[in-house]
Amino acid sequence: MSGFPWVLATALIVPEKEAEDPRERIQLGPLCVAASARKAGYTPQLINLNAISCKHQSETILLDQTSFVEEASEFLLQTGPRLIGLATICSSFRITLRIVQAIRRHAPEVFLVLGGPQATAVAEAVLDHVPELNAVLRGEADYSIVALLRAVERGAGLEMVDGLSWRNSDGTVIRNQASTTIETLDDLPMPAYDLYPESSYSGGVAIDAGRGCPFCCSFCSTNEFFSRRFRMKSGQRLAEEVNKLHDTYGVREFSLTHDLFTTNHKVVRSICQEFSKYVSFDGFEWTASARIDSMKNGLAKVMAWAGCKNLFFGIESGSATMQKKIGKRLSVNRVIPVLKECTAEGIECTASLIVGYPDETTDDLAETVKLAVESARIENVKIQMHLLVPLPGTPLAINNFDRLKYSDLTSNIATVGGSEPTDEEREFLLSNRSIFVQHFYLPNQKFDRTTLYHIAQFVFFGLAFHRTTCLTLASLCDGFFQVAERWASWIEKHEAVREYLWEAFYRSESFVSRLKEYTFLVAEDYGYCGRSVLETAIRFDDEISAHISGRYFKKRRQLPDFDLGSRYDLGPGVSLSTFGYDLDALLTALRYGYSLPEAEPGAQSYLFVESGRGRIEFTPLDTDLACVVLNVCDGKTLQDSLNSVGDTQKMNRVQVLSKLAVMIREGILERQLAAQSVQLERDRTFS
Repeated sequence: MSGFPWVLATALIVPEKEAEDPRERIQLGPLCVAASARKAGYTPQLINLNAISCKHQSETILLDQTSFVEEASEFLLQTGPRLIGLATICSSFRITLRIVQAIRRHAPEVFLVLGGPQATAVAEAVLDHVPELNAVLRGEADYSIVALLRAVERGAGLEMVDGLSWRNSDGTVIRNQASTTIETLDDLPMPAYDLYPESSYSGGVAIDAGRGCPFCCSFCSTNEFFSRRFRMKSGQRLAEEVNKLHDTYGVREFSLTHDLFTTNHKVVRSICQEFSKYVSFDGFEWTASARIDSMKNGLAKVMAWAGCKNLFFGIESGSATMQKKIGKRLSVNRVIPVLKECTAEGIECTASLIVGYPDETTDDLAETVKLAVESARIENVKIQMHLLVPLPGTPLAINNFDRLKYSDLTSNIATVGGSEPTDEEREFLLSNRSIFVQHFYLPNQKFDRTTLYHIAQFVFFGLAFHRTTCLTLASLCDGFFQVAERWASWIEKHEAVREYLWEAFYRSESFVSRLKEYTFLVAEDYGYCGRSVLETAIRFDDEISAHISGRYFKKRRQLPDFDLGSRYDLGPGVSLSTFGYDLDALLTALRYGYSLPEAEPGAQSYLFVESGRGRIEFTPLDTDLACVVLNVCDGKTLQDSLNSVGDTQKMNRVQVLSKLAVMIREGILERQLAAQSVQLERDRTFS
């Protein structure tokens, strides 16, 4: 066991407290490298920069990069390491280099090395322009990290480390031969999960399932990082890791990390069979990435049977023309059928799209927005839309390098932090374009940068958090592209936001308020009926948001007033609201693209109950029944009563309504409430 002191730092992605995806909380790259190094006797100290960043952030925005950089550099140096390795990704590369510069000011002798996709793509360029840096370890570093640690410990031999780009004593940058692709992933040690605190695994665990995508999309950077060679761990090995993580941390949810898990459907089927054979506990659930054209011959059914609960699909464009130009080559006509097939098997889906390609036409963009809307009509499909980023090392960036333009208005893929670049930082970005191409953009022949940005953000955040409102707008306006394009112009006139803070705007309550304002502006073109149905859609989205966020905007009132604005909080997870439309009819119309229903002659009341796994069930109540609910239930009594009759998480809406009606009409709730009052009186008497 070597006593060589070294530190390994994660890349900055998001504040730890805001990370929802296990791949954001637990970075597999550093853990895989750490495991191989530890096996050879070099145990690192792991520093999670995302945990440090929390105190420097407001919501998702890093407002004080300077203080974060200073604290991070001090933290990395506190144990006196001889080598510090920092993981890199494109969105935080600017901040990572600032940390490198800060470390060098405090510790002139420490060996500083970068790894990961971003550093690999710009290895020699970053060494040329950042003299504080010693080296970049390119590509998969599971084995090469050991050679590097031995060389630094001995003080000689850097020229023998495969995959290393480094600066020699006279300042010359040298690029060693590439490291060998790791063909048999089962030979690698299990990632060093114990280097993270146990609390990091409460929401699931990411697993290094395999590596390498054989496709060659023009915008993708990771295929070259993994040598475009598709490899997968065996199902038995994956099951062993799953079982060990479950035994150690009690987790049942796993993210099988691979650029394209479903590349070979025969391999996937074999893994699913081995999961059923070797996973030793009940309730095993997993997520993965997939291609639309690889989901065939009933693969979704097999994956669902083996525990798959979510698939991420990188669709990228709804235009058949753009599919060919970007090298993705998906059949757009297959997208909706595959999403429907997966969700029918109980697999939730995420459909990710990109806009802003340099030669994307109005028709191309409209087709992509249309595909986003049609996908959003499918239950349990989430939509993402991003602005194109020319990532370093990609054909898109290499072939269009001379056309790149700079803007503070960047895609959320390209930057993290949100603080305004200083003049010094801008100059650094502009004078080092080869390192920071992700901060630049390719002009589109039809749309300016600002318009494309707002279209992408409006579709992304609108369909993600205000789906009913946006689908209603799409139905009223006979299409959503014109709605999004009009929004781009309108919001620039009505919201004064500096370019680098637009991302924060779309994640805030300000966006919600402006969306409602804009929606009612659009409704003016469609008279009273249009405003009425949009008002209902907005209130329904508000109701769902209130349950998801735990915010309840109106307190329970003793006597009901059934106007459209009525909302009653009946306790945690239970509320009652009234609408001017039959929600079943409205949501059915939106789901299938039917004509919007006419308004009901009288308001309809609905009981909303949280039913587990983030789902909200709503049940219609007649006026008399709603009145009784309001008058006899204090929320907790209602929930306790429902649970006493049956597990509401296992009931469908009709069953909840039936049980509730029986309890009210047979006086069960009244008796329980009376019993509760008697018990409270006894407690007071004996206290």
